[in-house]
Amino acid sequence: MKAVILSCNTGGGHNAAAKALCEALTQSGHDAQVLDYLVLAGERVSKTVGDSYVELVKHTPKAFGAVYDLGMAVSTRVKRSPIYYINAAMATPLRRWLTEHPVDVILMTHLYAAETLTWMKRHGESLPVTIPVATDYTCIPFWEETECTATVIPHETLLPLFAARGMKTDTLHPLGIPVSPAYLQALPKEAAREALGLPQKARIYLIVGGSMGAGDLGRLTSALARMTGPDCLLYVVCGSNEDKMRRLAARFRHDERVLIHGQTNAMRQLLAACDIVYTKPGGLTSTEAVAARIPLVHTEPIPGCETENRSFFLAHGLSVSGRTTVAQARAGVALLQDPTALAAMRQAQASFLHVDAAFRIVRLAERLVEQAEQKG
Repeated sequence: MKAVILSCNTGGGHNAAAKALCEALTQSGHDAQVLDYLVLAGERVSKTVGDSYVELVKHTPKAFGAVYDLGMAVSTRVKRSPIYYINAAMATPLRRWLTEHPVDVILMTHLYAAETLTWMKRHGESLPVTIPVATDYTCIPFWEETECTATVIPHETLLPLFAARGMKTDTLHPLGIPVSPAYLQALPKEAAREALGLPQKARIYLIVGGSMGAGDLGRLTSALARMTGPDCLLYVVCGSNEDKMRRLAARFRHDERVLIHGQTNAMRQLLAACDIVYTKPGGLTSTEAVAARIPLVHTEPIPGCETENRSFFLAHGLSVSGRTTVAQARAGVALLQDPTALAAMRQAQASFLHVDAAFRIVRLAERLVEQAEQKG
């Protein structure tokens, strides 16, 4: 089976999910590649869209939340949204690429590509099997106007929500959010710490701002520094936010317990090495934490889908949080001191989410491609 996974550089989660699917497909013996879908219209288009999204989220998260809320209000009241018609313009370059690189299945970890393929399908174009994968624990605006072979959603408890937004239940598959197959293999804490050069006996608090270094990492780190002792280490990941990384490095230069880092390709090792992780409630990062069976504290969400993600995790005992940064810091410290609460969270993590989602999606793709071939 030949597959392409279409992603988009609007936050790191979409690309991480696409990479996870590619790994699972390859390990299952298939030919797969990840493609930045917007690059088909030119590198400048991809960079402009990605940079605009990142700047909006990093600097004006409330504005992003307002746009999201507007989308929610509009998406169920109009037959076709402006987003649908904007993405329809990508049909020509995508058609050209598919003609030159025929595949059996197209997987998507972003709404934009699903909108384009929906437009192509409704205009009578012949397409392979198409499978979008939702990467947040909610139905974001405009999913309901897509029409693909099947749609993967994160969990069966979300089926009523997607159905209420107008999606056909017989095309919804609650298989989970794909994380790297590496999370299915045990990684001992001692080995992870040795590989990262971290002390074996320290209590390590991992503080993650996502791929963009979002959130008030400085205030959270300061709060934890006050609440923790000399045997603790605060490992802060600022993502691509180099300005924030420089400012935090200067702010905590005299505290040897605080380590400030930028982008990392070692998140699997970091999650295995730490005792607890503080992260904004992105769908992918949160799922990775659950897959690693690490106590999880959700920090302030970017308004919109991350608010829904946090609500989902809190409702099912998969994380703790607080109304303020200090309350969030305190919640994690208290969690580590409560064996009963820790055991309950780990039990919820082990039983509730589908951490093998990448391979579940591969099996769905195999089945749908086989059915398409039988139909001729």
